[in-house]
Amino acid sequence: MTSTALLLFFAAAQAHDPIDDRGGAAPTPEAETVAEAPAKDAEEADAAEVDWDVLVPHGAHHSARFTLTEGTWMSVSVSGDRLVFDLLGDLWSMPLSGGKADRLTADAAWDSEPRFSPDGRRIAFVSDRDGNEQIWVMDRDGRNLHKVTDEDEARVTDPVWDPTGDWLIVRRRTVDTRSIGVTELWRVHVDGGTPGFALTSLDEHPHAGESTTDGRFVYFSNRHGRFNYDENPVAGLWDVQRLDLQTNEVRTVVHGAGSASRPKLSPDGKTLAFVSRDRSHTLLELMDLATGRRRTLSQDLDHDQLEGFALHGTYPDISWLPDGSGLVLWARGQLWKLGLDGTETAIPFEATGSWDFHDVQRWKRTIPDTVQARVIRWPVRSKDGRLAFSAMGRLWTQDPGGEIAPASSGTGYSPAFSPDGKRLAWTSWTDCPAPDTAVSAAPAPDCGGRLHLSQGKKQETLPVEGLLINPAWSPDGKTLVVLRGVGGSSSPDLGSQPWYELVRLTEGKKGRWDSVVIGSTDIDQFRAPRPTIVGDRIYWAESRPTEPRRPGKAVLVSVDLDGDDKIEHLSLGGAQEVRLSPTGKRVAFKRGHQAWVADVPPQMRDLDVDALPHRKLTEQVGDWLEWSPDGRELSWMAGNTLNRLVVDAVTLPEKAEAPKPQQEELKLSLSADARRQPGPHPRHRAHHGARRPGRRGGARRRHGGHRRRPHPLGGQRAAPGGGADHRRHRQDHHPRPGRCARPPALQRGGRLAGAGVALPGEPRLRGHHGARPLGQHRSCVHAKRKGRGWL
Repeated sequence: MTSTALLLFFAAAQAHDPIDDRGGAAPTPEAETVAEAPAKDAEEADAAEVDWDVLVPHGAHHSARFTLTEGTWMSVSVSGDRLVFDLLGDLWSMPLSGGKADRLTADAAWDSEPRFSPDGRRIAFVSDRDGNEQIWVMDRDGRNLHKVTDEDEARVTDPVWDPTGDWLIVRRRTVDTRSIGVTELWRVHVDGGTPGFALTSLDEHPHAGESTTDGRFVYFSNRHGRFNYDENPVAGLWDVQRLDLQTNEVRTVVHGAGSASRPKLSPDGKTLAFVSRDRSHTLLELMDLATGRRRTLSQDLDHDQLEGFALHGTYPDISWLPDGSGLVLWARGQLWKLGLDGTETAIPFEATGSWDFHDVQRWKRTIPDTVQARVIRWPVRSKDGRLAFSAMGRLWTQDPGGEIAPASSGTGYSPAFSPDGKRLAWTSWTDCPAPDTAVSAAPAPDCGGRLHLSQGKKQETLPVEGLLINPAWSPDGKTLVVLRGVGGSSSPDLGSQPWYELVRLTEGKKGRWDSVVIGSTDIDQFRAPRPTIVGDRIYWAESRPTEPRRPGKAVLVSVDLDGDDKIEHLSLGGAQEVRLSPTGKRVAFKRGHQAWVADVPPQMRDLDVDALPHRKLTEQVGDWLEWSPDGRELSWMAGNTLNRLVVDAVTLPEKAEAPKPQQEELKLSLSADARRQPGPHPRHRAHHGARRPGRRGGARRRHGGHRRRPHPLGGQRAAPGGGADHRRHRQDHHPRPGRCARPPALQRGGRLAGAGVALPGEPRLRGHHGARPLGQHRSCVHAKRKGRGWL
């Protein structure tokens, strides 16, 4: 096993979690494993402990002893002719010239980021030995360990000594509205006992990072605003700013493309070293503080964490040599001394020791012969008791006796029964195949989104196209309203469009439907609204912005059937799904992932739901809210369990316990062995193209000089003998032994790994090829072939 592979193994097997950007280590081949400790001893230790102790083994564990000559993400600090560094959760000390390292800490705690005090007698570092990351201080030989900070929830890292040696500047991370957290620079006394005080503000510097100080000024990394996932590290995400401790004035010192972070002030206070980015290269730069001139000292640093959370810095700590002639840092698995002329000198080390590792618990899972749907969406009930819903990308119906049958041959979403229960409106989506050349070709006529009507075995496609979702019927069954996404989002989620058009379809003579756009929605932060037509008005939920980083406020609005006379009826703070009952007397909404219901008065306008009689109906989750046609019964989903509750029996407001809902598990399963299914799967025909009129799937015909062969998936394809098309067809569908066949496109849109079945995919995920015979595709790495949609 290579040293890098061993490094990953040992880092992952630690008792605590060394994830994020904390270090691991690469052992040399001399590593040896020691006998495993009995699991019984660990269980007895667990039983004896009242509080969780990081330093005590929990569960089965074993020890290993090895010698380390390489490491990852190592912070280093230099004092005189000695240096201290962190490696695999422990602190080590050795001569500046390198050699065998002395182990300063050796327990299950994760110790990191050591820094020598100005006089070199003490070391400040970060440790989770008390269950939370705190600042600790010890003598340079590892003795007299004591805790400096004592936070219950805040994580404190990155200690920096004040030149007096009496104070530390630390990075304190807390969580407000996002789990990523925000950070401040705090000043704490080295003796501890007090919480200290803040130097920066969360509002102005929410991600104040690594710092360095000369006693008068504090130079620190500062991210441009709060963390976002879609920012550009090449354009610059971090600056180095300077805090004047006398005036509290903050000014930017280093700014621009490539960012600037991990500042380190030279011993004479004239030069600032910092980390930056040049496209894919991480650089170490120097800036003359008097002139502002910058120059690159090295471009061979390891990859930084500029675009990450940087909970332990954007790069491991570096250290100036005491005389200011160069710097010491970690890169490429080694410690290096960099001269100011750019010369690099490796500092070799050997760190030998034993470590305790917790065994990784692994459970064997048996792959069943069938795959069961665990999430049911859009459950709606008809007047005669039938149920329609979407699962695994397809549309299904369940008769009153409980029998489930597919209602769509391809994808199917958002069903809606007509008021008389005879017709079912629903939407579908088919990916457009990629062109075979770099020049864009016209899309296939049958791709994209459609709105369908089903009545018995008869199916009709209505004259409206686009990314369609959530149709709603008028009470007389002659008008449909459907949302059409603008299509400008790359998200595959039907509910992730920035806004939707409101399209009205009216049934005329001879069953012809006319469509017209009557308005648009205004949504943000929640899934596409589900309109309801009550009387002659269309109701749906829009969102309104609130405070920064707070959930949007839902507002129930309505327009007439022409899209005019818009009214705001009800405000529902924090709600993400709103469903007005068909009678208009009650409203159901989802807030905090729970289902709620409220009584609403006639002619409601500009009301707040909290001012109305309302109550919560669920304790775990309430999703996909839906009213029965008569408006008396509310249903919601919890995974694949349908909950139904007669709302008339619910006391409003909460003066009595709500009755328990009637629960029904929708058991929808598909066979994992497609070979047992006779004939081509209906999904294949729907997306490979229907047969042309007059053509039979089993017939061989001549067309355009080429022989027609039946496509194995139900359509037809020209397969000229010996031509490129034929070879491509043969390789795709009839692989030779030992040759990798292309996997179905549903690996991106819904294929269940290991289950041997490809389920209908989500919209816009190329998940439209359906199931294929088990064993036809081998476990290989496949390159995407242009125009084929393969992964």
